Amino acid sequence: MDNIVEPYITSVISVFNNIKSTYESNINIQKEAEDELNDLNHEIELSHPKNASDGYKLYREIRDLRLKRRKAKEENELMEDFYKFLNQNHDFKNKIQQIQGSARKLIEKQQSRTYVPRRRNDLTIAGEHSTAYKPFEDQMKEFKKNKAFVKNGKLRRA
Repeated sequence: MDNIVEPYITSVISVFNNIKSTYESNINIQKEAEDELNDLNHEIELSHPKNASDGYKLYREIRDLRLKRRKAKEENELMEDFYKFLNQNHDFKNKIQQIQGSARKLIEKQQSRTYVPRRRNDLTIAGEHSTAYKPFEDQMKEFKKNKAFVKNGKLRRA
């Protein structure tokens, strides 16, 4: 049997890590953009007057930096509550990882589980592994593999 919990937990941990790294990356983008904007403003303030072409280049650089900064700032506004929740609840990630470990142990236990008859010793199922549970996806794959169809008036298998 597959560990059906594993992909869910992996997704939750991935979301946790992505929110954290994106939020912190956006903070760095904002700081770098602000520092560079400060440099450009000082260039405008302290340098000799520019011609129209050089002035336009400065305008374009300032505009591009402000747009980059704005994008990072707006993304963080959207993620801020989630980021704070995840960082304030350190037990959350630990609990998710604990559930993941428990699920792995349970899968191992279930795969090695055998039946031992309680009263009857004439049964042939002693020591057999359970195969009763099959995820729906596996059943569908098996069904599609054995699917029959009609071709040229004759019944065929896929």
